[in-house]
Amino acid sequence: MYTSRNQHFLDIENLCGTPDLYPEILTSTFHDYVHVTQAAPHDQFTVSTSHHNYTVAAFALRDIRSVHLLPPRSGPDGADMALIDGIAASRLNKNVDQICIGSGDHIFAFALTRLNNLGFHTTAVSRPEACSLHITRAASRVLYLPDRTTTHITYAQEIA
Repeated sequence: MYTSRNQHFLDIENLCGTPDLYPEILTSTFHDYVHVTQAAPHDQFTVSTSHHNYTVAAFALRDIRSVHLLPPRSGPDGADMALIDGIAASRLNKNVDQICIGSGDHIFAFALTRLNNLGFHTTAVSRPEACSLHITRAASRVLYLPDRTTTHITYAQEIA
């Protein structure tokens, strides 16, 4: 029996829409991401963050077995560069059906284009207001997270 496999690379600060993460916003954003992408339990997730948010991300995502948290990087585009290096270092093979990049940041357009040229189906996931035109052109498909204000308040209330 064939099981499709997806690899997800998440710029979690970009997806959350804030440089200052806290567990509730991170877990609700991750929940929204999983829902929008219809991620399967066997999908793999690689997550990048700055030094500033690394501990919060490690705590909030600690129970998710398929998450690999990259070593943090700070500075301008530090987390973005860590994720780009993570994508480049990944041993992606043809048993991966789809590669999802969770960020609307234009810096990932080249990676999306390269992955498409290698024959992978790519999906970009972003907040609507944060998705670069370069990303919408480079990805095979673009998905948008729901409005985070309502979703995060509702989800935070559910887990409280």
